[in-house]
Amino acid sequence: MVFQLTAALTNHHRLNYTIFTTMLDPNIPHQDLTYSIIGCAMRVHRRTQKGLREKHYQRDFDAEMIESGLTTEMEYPRQIYDGQVWMGILYLDHWVNQCIVVEDKAVNYPMTDKDQAQIIAYLAATGAQVGLFINFGRSKLEYHRILPPKTVQGWQKHIQPYLWTPKTSGRGWTRGSSGTYEETDAELPLPPNIQSQNEEEDSTDVIDW
Repeated sequence: MVFQLTAALTNHHRLNYTIFTTMLDPNIPHQDLTYSIIGCAMRVHRRTQKGLREKHYQRDFDAEMIESGLTTEMEYPRQIYDGQVWMGILYLDHWVNQCIVVEDKAVNYPMTDKDQAQIIAYLAATGAQVGLFINFGRSKLEYHRILPPKTVQGWQKHIQPYLWTPKTSGRGWTRGSSGTYEETDAELPLPPNIQSQNEEEDSTDVIDW
């Protein structure tokens, strides 16, 4: 079964995309891998105590995927560029087999429009063909496969809250529980060829979704 959903974004602009919730669908890229990933999540959800913090499920989930023969890394740092301009570092919850974005949560409510739009932005920024949303916080495991929309123009604006970028004061950012970043005194390494903030803004063609 395929559901057409629309994510509500700021300024009443809306983004249409398709969320696949079937176990197997020929239209889903890497469907064999996504099937395996969901199976790993189901096993973790079945055996793990409910009500734990997201990090606990994340570690157990990562170990389960590795044991199943998948290649994955938690909090995978992905350099994000807009053309030749460096925008920041995106830390993916899981980057599986170098082709699938996996975002996991541990909340007692279903996936929100913000969650949906976040994964769409991740897909646009990384070029991945499919993303998975996994929620360990409900009595029944919640999972969704998400494909990128036909048009990804304007992704630069929507990915910005989830990127780590250096501050001019020399302070860094740390990732909060919501997936966005907060300023910290920790000194974090900077990637090469960082452009100034003005250069980034001038070179980014932002189109509202």
